[in-house]
This record gives sequence, C-alpha cells and structure tokens, in this order.
Amino acid sequence: MAVIKTIPQLEKLAEEKLKKVISLEEKIRDIQSRLSQRLEHMFSEFVVQSKEKVEVVISFLAILELAKQRLVLLKQDKNFADIRIQRREI
Repeated sequence: MAVIKTIPQLEKLAEEKLKKVISLEEKIRDIQSRLSQRLEHMFSEFVVQSKEKVEVVISFLAILELAKQRLVLLKQDKNFADIRIQRREI
C-alpha cells in the first residue's frame, strides 16, 4: 500500500483548442498567387486581415524567402515605412 501512495496522481490538464496557423509554404503560395494577378503589392495588404501576430511574422518570412529566391523585389522608402513587393519578370 505504501508503494501506491508514492505514485504521483494524474492531473487533468485544462483543454486548449489549437488554432490553425498558416504555414510558410502556404503563405508563399498565397503571395505568389496575388503577385501573378498584380505586379506590385504593399506588405500591409498581406497582413491587414491577420488575426494573430504569428501570421504577420509568417508573411514577413515568406516575402524574405521569395526575395532570397530572387522571385520578388522589395523596396522601402524609409525606415518603418510599408514594404513594396514587386514580382520579378523572368
């Protein structure tokens, strides 16, 4: 009986609902799709509907990855200004 008392009691953890977060790959495809319809977009256009900070971060990482792959050009007039994203013509 003493051995049973040494076993820790199981605790019921509070349930949390997991939120669906868009993946980096999905966001890259979304940006490419939008840029196929229009040559230029502003970064703010991609994040205006974002409900979570993580979506803004993923959008930013997606445009950086597209710039790294030389698929888009990024321009910013001054520090903290909106970022202009232009599709590169290949």
